[in-house]
Amino acid sequence: MKKINTLALMTCAAMTFGVLTSAPGFAADDKMMMKNDGMAMEKSDAMMEKSDSMEKMDKMEKMEMSHEAAFTSEAFSEAQASGKPFFVAFHKKGCPMCAEQKQALNAIYADPAYKDLKVLVVDYNNDTANLKKFNVGMQGALILYKGQNEVSRSAGLVKSADIAKQIKG
Repeated sequence: MKKINTLALMTCAAMTFGVLTSAPGFAADDKMMMKNDGMAMEKSDAMMEKSDSMEKMDKMEKMEMSHEAAFTSEAFSEAQASGKPFFVAFHKKGCPMCAEQKQALNAIYADPAYKDLKVLVVDYNNDTANLKKFNVGMQGALILYKGQNEVSRSAGLVKSADIAKQIKG
Protein backbone atom coordinates (compact mmCIF):
# COMPACT_ATOMS: atom_id res chain seq x y z
CA MET A 1 0.00 0.00 0.00
CA LYS A 2 2.83 2.41 0.86
CA LYS A 3 4.52 1.68 -2.48
CA ILE A 4 1.36 2.63 -4.37
CA ASN A 5 0.90 5.86 -2.41
CA THR A 6 4.56 6.75 -2.88
CA LEU A 7 4.33 6.11 -6.62
CA ALA A 8 1.18 8.22 -6.85
CA LEU A 9 2.82 11.08 -4.93
CA MET A 10 5.92 10.92 -7.11
CA THR A 11 3.82 10.94 -10.28
CA CYS A 12 1.78 13.94 -9.09
CA ALA A 13 4.93 15.82 -8.12
CA ALA A 14 6.59 15.05 -11.44
CA MET A 15 3.51 16.23 -13.36
CA THR A 16 3.32 19.38 -11.24
CA PHE A 17 6.93 20.30 -11.94
CA GLY A 18 6.64 19.46 -15.65
CA VAL A 19 8.79 16.34 -15.64
CA LEU A 20 5.97 14.22 -17.04
CA THR A 21 3.67 15.55 -19.75
CA SER A 22 1.17 12.70 -19.67
CA ALA A 23 0.12 10.05 -17.20
CA PRO A 24 2.22 6.88 -17.10
CA GLY A 25 0.98 4.20 -19.47
CA PHE A 26 -0.68 6.67 -21.82
CA ALA A 27 2.42 7.63 -23.76
CA ALA A 28 1.60 5.07 -26.47
CA ASP A 29 -1.78 6.68 -27.02
CA ASP A 30 -0.33 10.17 -27.28
CA LYS A 31 0.79 10.21 -30.93
CA MET A 32 -0.24 13.72 -31.87
CA MET A 33 2.37 15.79 -33.62
CA MET A 34 2.24 19.55 -33.33
CA LYS A 35 2.83 22.14 -36.01
CA ASN A 36 4.62 25.39 -35.19
CA ASP A 37 1.31 27.12 -34.54
CA GLY A 38 0.30 24.49 -31.98
CA MET A 39 -2.44 22.89 -34.10
CA ALA A 40 -2.72 19.13 -34.07
CA MET A 41 -1.25 17.77 -37.28
CA GLU A 42 -2.16 14.13 -37.02
CA LYS A 43 -4.83 12.15 -35.17
CA SER A 44 -3.86 9.10 -33.18
CA ASP A 45 -4.52 5.70 -34.74
CA ALA A 46 -7.24 5.01 -32.18
CA MET A 47 -9.00 8.27 -33.01
CA MET A 48 -8.79 7.51 -36.73
CA GLU A 49 -10.31 4.05 -36.20
CA LYS A 50 -13.10 5.52 -34.06
CA SER A 51 -13.75 8.16 -36.71
CA ASP A 52 -13.90 5.55 -39.49
CA SER A 53 -16.22 3.27 -37.55
CA MET A 54 -18.45 6.20 -36.63
CA GLU A 55 -18.68 7.18 -40.32
CA LYS A 56 -19.65 3.61 -41.21
CA MET A 57 -22.30 3.59 -38.48
CA ASP A 58 -23.67 6.93 -39.66
CA LYS A 59 -23.81 5.64 -43.23
CA MET A 60 -25.61 2.47 -42.11
CA GLU A 61 -28.07 4.46 -39.99
CA LYS A 62 -28.87 6.73 -42.94
CA MET A 63 -29.33 3.71 -45.20
CA GLU A 64 -31.48 2.04 -42.55
CA MET A 65 -33.51 5.20 -42.09
CA SER A 66 -34.20 5.42 -45.82
CA HIS A 67 -35.51 1.85 -45.88
CA GLU A 68 -37.09 1.46 -42.45
CA ALA A 69 -39.96 3.30 -40.87
CA ALA A 70 -42.08 2.78 -37.81
CA PHE A 71 -45.28 0.96 -38.64
CA THR A 72 -48.31 3.20 -39.00
CA SER A 73 -51.58 2.55 -40.81
CA GLU A 74 -50.73 5.40 -43.21
CA ALA A 75 -47.27 4.02 -44.00
CA PHE A 76 -48.77 0.56 -44.54
CA SER A 77 -51.39 1.95 -46.95
CA GLU A 78 -48.73 3.93 -48.86
CA ALA A 79 -46.49 0.86 -49.14
CA GLN A 80 -49.39 -1.23 -50.44
CA ALA A 81 -50.35 1.48 -52.94
CA SER A 82 -46.78 1.59 -54.28
CA GLY A 83 -47.12 -1.94 -55.64
CA LYS A 84 -43.51 -2.62 -54.63
CA PRO A 85 -42.42 -5.38 -52.26
CA PHE A 86 -42.13 -4.40 -48.60
CA PHE A 87 -41.77 -6.09 -45.25
CA VAL A 88 -43.65 -5.68 -42.03
CA ALA A 89 -41.05 -6.61 -39.40
CA PHE A 90 -41.78 -7.34 -35.74
CA HIS A 91 -38.79 -6.32 -33.63
CA LYS A 92 -38.38 -6.39 -29.87
CA LYS A 93 -35.90 -4.13 -28.08
CA GLY A 94 -33.07 -6.09 -26.51
CA CYS A 95 -33.75 -9.16 -28.66
CA PRO A 96 -30.45 -10.58 -29.99
CA MET A 97 -32.21 -12.30 -32.89
CA CYS A 98 -33.89 -9.01 -33.90
CA ALA A 99 -30.50 -7.25 -33.78
CA GLU A 100 -29.02 -9.92 -36.08
CA GLN A 101 -32.00 -9.60 -38.38
CA LYS A 102 -31.47 -5.83 -38.57
CA GLN A 103 -27.84 -6.43 -39.60
CA ALA A 104 -28.99 -8.85 -42.30
CA LEU A 105 -31.54 -6.30 -43.51
CA ASN A 106 -28.78 -3.66 -43.66
CA ALA A 107 -26.86 -5.97 -45.99
CA ILE A 108 -30.00 -6.30 -48.13
CA TYR A 109 -30.37 -2.49 -48.28
CA ALA A 110 -26.81 -2.20 -49.59
CA ASP A 111 -27.70 -4.39 -52.60
CA PRO A 112 -28.85 -2.20 -55.54
CA ALA A 113 -31.43 -4.85 -56.46
CA TYR A 114 -33.34 -3.94 -53.29
CA LYS A 115 -32.93 -0.18 -53.38
CA ASP A 116 -36.71 0.36 -53.21
CA LEU A 117 -37.39 -2.16 -50.44
CA LYS A 118 -39.24 -0.68 -47.47
CA VAL A 119 -39.51 -2.22 -44.02
CA LEU A 120 -42.24 -1.12 -41.64
CA VAL A 121 -41.17 -2.01 -38.11
CA VAL A 122 -43.78 -2.96 -35.53
CA ASP A 123 -42.68 -2.50 -31.90
CA TYR A 124 -43.14 -6.03 -30.56
CA ASN A 125 -42.94 -4.79 -26.96
CA ASN A 126 -45.74 -2.24 -27.16
CA ASP A 127 -47.94 -2.70 -30.24
CA THR A 128 -50.23 -5.57 -29.25
CA ALA A 129 -52.99 -4.36 -31.59
CA ASN A 130 -50.80 -5.01 -34.67
CA LEU A 131 -49.53 -8.29 -33.24
CA LYS A 132 -53.17 -9.43 -33.19
CA LYS A 133 -54.02 -7.81 -36.52
CA PHE A 134 -51.17 -9.63 -38.31
CA ASN A 135 -51.52 -12.77 -36.16
CA VAL A 136 -47.88 -12.69 -35.05
CA GLY A 137 -46.72 -14.45 -31.90
CA MET A 138 -42.94 -14.23 -32.20
CA GLN A 139 -40.46 -11.38 -32.49
CA GLY A 140 -38.26 -11.51 -35.57
CA ALA A 141 -41.23 -12.23 -37.84
CA LEU A 142 -41.06 -10.82 -41.38
CA ILE A 143 -44.19 -10.57 -43.49
CA LEU A 144 -43.55 -9.83 -47.16
CA TYR A 145 -46.15 -7.91 -49.14
CA LYS A 146 -46.26 -7.09 -52.82
CA GLY A 147 -48.86 -4.40 -53.21
CA GLN A 148 -52.06 -5.42 -51.44
CA ASN A 149 -51.12 -9.09 -51.13
CA GLU A 150 -49.25 -10.91 -48.39
CA VAL A 151 -46.74 -13.08 -50.22
CA SER A 152 -44.90 -14.90 -47.44
CA ARG A 153 -44.06 -15.05 -43.74
CA SER A 154 -40.94 -16.04 -41.90
CA ALA A 155 -39.72 -15.99 -38.33
CA GLY A 156 -36.18 -15.73 -37.09
CA LEU A 157 -34.33 -15.21 -40.38
CA VAL A 158 -30.95 -13.68 -39.51
CA LYS A 159 -28.98 -14.21 -42.73
CA SER A 160 -29.26 -11.79 -45.63
CA ALA A 161 -29.23 -14.68 -48.13
CA ASP A 162 -32.31 -16.21 -46.47
CA ILE A 163 -34.13 -12.88 -46.45
CA ALA A 164 -33.23 -12.37 -50.13
CA LYS A 165 -34.70 -15.82 -50.90
CA GLN A 166 -37.92 -14.78 -49.15
CA ILE A 167 -38.10 -11.64 -51.30
CA LYS A 168 -37.41 -13.53 -54.54
CA GLY A 169 -39.99 -16.18 -53.63
